[in-house]
Amino acid sequence: MKKTTQKAKYHVSQEAGDLHHSSFVADLHADTLLEDRLFRYDLLKRHKPRLPLNPFFNHVDLPRMIEGGVSLQAFGIVTNYWLAKKWTAERKVRRLHEIIKKSPELDWALSGTEAEKVWKKGGVGAFLGMEGVHPLEGRIENLEWFYEQGVRYASLTHFNNTEAAYSSTFPGDKGKGLTSFGRELIAAMNERGMIVDLAHINYAGFFEAVECSRSQVIVSHTTIKSLCSHPRAIDDEQIKAVAKKGGVIGIMFSPLFLSKKIIDGAERIVDHIDRVKEVAGIDYAALGSDFDGFICLPRGLKDVSDLPVLTQLMLDRGYSEEDIRKVLGLNFLRVYQEVCG
Repeated sequence: MKKTTQKAKYHVSQEAGDLHHSSFVADLHADTLLEDRLFRYDLLKRHKPRLPLNPFFNHVDLPRMIEGGVSLQAFGIVTNYWLAKKWTAERKVRRLHEIIKKSPELDWALSGTEAEKVWKKGGVGAFLGMEGVHPLEGRIENLEWFYEQGVRYASLTHFNNTEAAYSSTFPGDKGKGLTSFGRELIAAMNERGMIVDLAHINYAGFFEAVECSRSQVIVSHTTIKSLCSHPRAIDDEQIKAVAKKGGVIGIMFSPLFLSKKIIDGAERIVDHIDRVKEVAGIDYAALGSDFDGFICLPRGLKDVSDLPVLTQLMLDRGYSEEDIRKVLGLNFLRVYQEVCG
């Protein structure tokens, strides 16, 4: 498939379209693997919207990723905390392997170097991110299999506490830091060249993880608390901590996390990028859509094909081409290269 430039869709100018499609574009988190969707959903084919589920799912497939200029996509692994965690995760991993094996355009990109190579030859790179370390079931030795299968980042927790850390979902665990297993796990991830993801973790655990990690950390999908207060959002001190470590913050696309107004548009995503820029600098902002994660999308974005809208909005705000390229993907590519090779 040939990457095409959007000219008029959602008022994307030729300038913005050309800039977007000549840029390395990385999305740090999509939940397309959620539950068993890919066992009945061909990621390689275009899918038409199906109401009423479309507002929450059906955001990502390969044809629309190519239209949206995606160069690198992180696919999240989510498992139920109480049921067959490791087996369920392994099943999702194997399914993505089957899909990629069938495609000449979607390819594994398991380091920054590989991601750049896939992009330069016109393909779309993919890797896995573990959303919550539930699949490890409290055993460090289980990390190796997931690494070998393409997992390159892991968040220490999700909506539930894990053996490693405490979730931001539970206010009663606010003052608790990492467990001994969590500290051991971070050391093991650093040793293997895996990225520590601080999405979903509670406040105390966030800062302890930053201190424990010898490598850059990321927040794969979040928003900024000063613009929209939410337990999943991070504050200015957390932004600074990630930046000081050399990591990046992926801004997610759900209106409920951006402004709590479902009718707001895609400009709210850029508001949160602006705030990261103001607090720490442009080098630490990235995209972490949370596509297919049971979220609706803001006006102007119906799915991944509309990502050029964000480039237009950043141009409209006076962002330089260099800074736009950084936000779209070069900031994460730097971290990916430095941590994973």
